Amino acid sequence: MSTEIVTGVALAAALAGAAIGEMASQEIQARLDKVPSAVLRLAGRRLPPALRDDLLDEWTAELAEILRGADSMPITRLVVGMRFAVGLLVASRGIGRTLASSGELETPDRDVVAVLRDALLPQPLLQPDDLRLAACWLPPLGEAASGLTTEVEGVWYDAVSLGAHRTGLVIASVMLSGAASCGSARVAASAARFRATVRAYASEGPSPTALMHRLDGEVFAQDSAYQGLSGVTLVYAVFDADSGSLTYANARHRSPLLRLPDASVLTLDACGPPLGTGRWRGHGASVDVPPGSFMAFYTQGLLDRGVGDPGGLLGRAAEGWQLTPGAGGLVDIVRDRFLDGLDPGSDRSANASMTLMVAQVPQDIPAVVVPFRTAEIDFAHGSGITASVRSYTAAVMTGWDLSPRLTAVASDAAAKLADTACAHGTPPVHLRLRCTDRDLIIDVSSQNQRPKPEGKAAWYRHFDL
Repeated sequence: MSTEIVTGVALAAALAGAAIGEMASQEIQARLDKVPSAVLRLAGRRLPPALRDDLLDEWTAELAEILRGADSMPITRLVVGMRFAVGLLVASRGIGRTLASSGELETPDRDVVAVLRDALLPQPLLQPDDLRLAACWLPPLGEAASGLTTEVEGVWYDAVSLGAHRTGLVIASVMLSGAASCGSARVAASAARFRATVRAYASEGPSPTALMHRLDGEVFAQDSAYQGLSGVTLVYAVFDADSGSLTYANARHRSPLLRLPDASVLTLDACGPPLGTGRWRGHGASVDVPPGSFMAFYTQGLLDRGVGDPGGLLGRAAEGWQLTPGAGGLVDIVRDRFLDGLDPGSDRSANASMTLMVAQVPQDIPAVVVPFRTAEIDFAHGSGITASVRSYTAAVMTGWDLSPRLTAVASDAAAKLADTACAHGTPPVHLRLRCTDRDLIIDVSSQNQRPKPEGKAAWYRHFDL
């Protein structure tokens, strides 16, 4: 057999193999994309029949938009879609009952309020290995005193795991336009849906600025379901434990506060307009957050209820405390110091709710905890990146004394993530590996090819140990 024939057969086999692999990948992706849709249909069964079709159409269209933007591995698309779908599954009963009652009642009943608020405020709050979080929401003082809480608000906080070393922190408030101000039920339902959208978009790993542009341009400017809203104030921040930094963007929310270990307090005041115009022109910022620092995210209600100087209170909050076993963490104490500073006699306390989230970067890691292990590297050239990533990951896993089986699986996952990064982005491809006593996380990012200001595209895999 001639060399030309052998070469032709080999080339044809390679092309056929690539085509089959591509078809298999597309089939797997199509099958996995059906899972979030199935969860949405399950959520729809919890809605009143009169509202089911309209809401399901809205949710399905938004899920399609989310999956369209998630140009990544089928598993990552599944994670992104599920974060949206599960959020609405949790909130669907409260959304349906609230909207159904809003046409007949001036305010929804207390049970409906409780269901919808539970859907908006995460219980329990995520607790990453390298960050301590404490949060609370308090109703207006008048409602708390009477025990009757029947007003629904579109205010929430959240924490989202973003990969090997990052945690997304969110605090937001949804505002109704004047024409829609009679329907607090609608604003709370929209807030529950918007929270699910933020979690889904954030899981793709965009920068805070890129997330703001996408939410403003794709959600509010194009989606008729949000037309009753005058806008959203929102802070989205990403804490990077490896670099010890906080990157954030602010859409006209109250500026977060940062208390450094020397007790000095910074106001993180980089701010843009509220979301909702389709022309968001804000910009993000980054600040170093060394161990021993605290961050406070809060709503206007903290000021309305008598805390005139949140920065000064945060500066003093962590001083003079000696922790004892079982007494709770320092972050809980700092949160409680804010609550102690509330003034019941404030003129606006009766009508002002309050939302607060405090984050602490631990000073020390207890000796009983296995130290975090991190390795990272850049691959600058497109050819051979997949093989290089596989070899590097295997070498690191072996050096960390992980099992041969986990080493093989992790190396294969890292290579596939790198292949996705090359397909949907441009070099350099950045690989980060992070191992704690509980999990192993592989994080791959590349420069995004999209013309919009999306920054870097990122993908990650998580393994429980």
